[in-house]
Amino acid sequence: MKGIKIFCLYFLILSFINAENLLKNPGFEKVGSDKLPLNWETISWKKGPLFGVSDKPFSGKFSAFIYCPEKNDAAFIQKVKLQPHSVYRLSAWVKTENVRTMDRNWKIGANIGMYGTFVKSEDVKGTSDWRKISTIVFTTDNPNITICARLGFWFSRCKGKVWFDDLKLTQIPMVRIKSKEGDWKRKIREFADKDGFVSLEGKNVILRIKAKKILWLSDPFKWLEKLDLAYQAYSELVGGVPFNGKPVIIQEVEDYPGGLAIAGYPILWFGRYIDRPTFSRIEKGDWQFGILHEMGHVFDLDGRWVWHGEFFANFKMVYVADRWKAKIWHWGKWYDHSKGKRLDDFYKEMAKKEGELEKINSKDWPDHYTDPDTYHFCALKNIIGWEPFKKTFRSFLKLPPSKIPKDPTGKYKIFVKLLTKFSGFNCADWLEKRGFPKISKGGGK
Repeated sequence: MKGIKIFCLYFLILSFINAENLLKNPGFEKVGSDKLPLNWETISWKKGPLFGVSDKPFSGKFSAFIYCPEKNDAAFIQKVKLQPHSVYRLSAWVKTENVRTMDRNWKIGANIGMYGTFVKSEDVKGTSDWRKISTIVFTTDNPNITICARLGFWFSRCKGKVWFDDLKLTQIPMVRIKSKEGDWKRKIREFADKDGFVSLEGKNVILRIKAKKILWLSDPFKWLEKLDLAYQAYSELVGGVPFNGKPVIIQEVEDYPGGLAIAGYPILWFGRYIDRPTFSRIEKGDWQFGILHEMGHVFDLDGRWVWHGEFFANFKMVYVADRWKAKIWHWGKWYDHSKGKRLDDFYKEMAKKEGELEKINSKDWPDHYTDPDTYHFCALKNIIGWEPFKKTFRSFLKLPPSKIPKDPTGKYKIFVKLLTKFSGFNCADWLEKRGFPKISKGGGK
């Protein structure tokens, strides 16, 4: 009985520690002589917003407010040092008055999140009473992040007024598991019961996903091994690795980051798409197109050869599939590079659908739908093989910054001239006949 009591006391203490609010002055109760909340800084896209404290709180004496009379992106920010490779829950109470988004594409109002990233909570617009919002935030090897309470977002400037109160930052339990060490299934189940995360850590790729979702896979390490092989293939193709050799991290997030997944350090994977159908296909051998695509983006390294990011992410993925005879589900069909249809066939279907099977629509090149472009480069790859591409990427990496064009056409011309050099095939003329930019004399064989 005594042992049980000690265990229960330990559990209560541990729970209290884990629930500790890691923000300073989270309720904006401490106010400086400038009538702004202590421990918080202000930042905005341009001058004009009003920042302050209000005597209309959700709790306590004060809340903090941001008022943008004209369209802006403004925030209270606080820099915090946390534990590296950890996951946290950020929450706040928010109230709005006449919040309107002013930009055409993104429509994001009041929110909280990690400043300098695409990590944010659900947003609040219009006029609303106090409501709670929350999101997941995290660290990588760098323990420092910047928390924000924000009116607006990247490409989503706003007008109106918002009040924030009772921000809270608490650690979420996460277990780190390398390979199939120990009783990994038991550990995952244990953290699923805590509504925690699992960090599955391969040789070059780390998956950080809610533990209860990982349990949908009978053996998540089989997929992790495939992602490690994809990393190896991308490195073989371009001759370099991203993030100075640090592992590629794939991090689940709760709110829409701008796509199914978004490339970066880490790759942000929208939790809504981490669902049972996705994992069911992974169980059947799917390498997962969306994640491979974002890995392709990060293997564009500093972007020196990129005339269109989506084109390169997709084209480089074809190498991964060729290299490992990968099986990939995309747009309702399987593409299996060990047998049957391949991704080359998908891009051919798209080129045919767009009427660009013989020649691309070059009117708005390169800022257009690039699947037909990818088809034509796959066709070129089937003529010259992958080796000239490998040599071209490596030659590009050796170029000094002063020799790298800033415009897309300039990048394309250098790339194709190098392809021609290393293949012994007149790639410039072959591509020009298919609608790609003309290269000046000397660009051919």
